[in-house]
Amino acid sequence: MIEDIEKDTTIKIEGEEYVVLGKIEYVSKNGPNDHYIKVFLNNHFVLIISGDDNLEFGKDLGEISEFNDFGEQAVYDGKDHTLDEHDYQFVYKVLSGDITTLEGECEFWNYVSDDSVVSVGRISKDNSRADVVTRKIMPSDLEII
Repeated sequence: MIEDIEKDTTIKIEGEEYVVLGKIEYVSKNGPNDHYIKVFLNNHFVLIISGDDNLEFGKDLGEISEFNDFGEQAVYDGKDHTLDEHDYQFVYKVLSGDITTLEGECEFWNYVSDDSVVSVGRISKDNSRADVVTRKIMPSDLEII
């Protein structure tokens, strides 16, 4: 299914339609053999695909101030989040879209709660923040139109 998702494709996630802006395959410093794909969607949404159809869906919220100190714990949206991972993301391959307009290399901190992950990202090219809040979804929640 992931092979069919290309730039300008319309996909439906949990009944809502999104347009694909691009798709990039990444690896990280701590997991150089653990590839994952980010599908960038309109309105700052993102679909992350890793492993065997492990799907996460969420939105890039820019900078979430609750995580500005990059500490071990933070409270966001009324939930405790614990630092799970601090790593650096590298672009392995641009699968579709324009790398100059999509997320490239970044340092990131992943904070987990019971039902979501907040990935606090610092983009290398301009030091801007790209904090994304995601939650797991099922393959049945995703449809290519």
